[in-house]
Amino acid sequence: MDKARVLEELENLLELEPGSLDGTEPLDELGWDSIALIGYIAMLDSEFGVVVPPSKLTSCATVHDLTQLVLAAKAA
Repeated sequence: MDKARVLEELENLLELEPGSLDGTEPLDELGWDSIALIGYIAMLDSEFGVVVPPSKLTSCATVHDLTQLVLAAKAA
């Protein structure tokens, strides 16, 4: 798993154009809400076998923050 794959899955989840995310985007500008959060948690588990506590995910402000948490959780 790498950052590009995490971004790809996030684009799918948020129904964005492929390749549209670079990591700098603020989540609140992407339609990030509680439904997206739940979908992201489910996607992390099913696609990557990673469990990240919701409390850590809700503290993220950007796409980069999300990807760093996922990559750190996968490395642990």
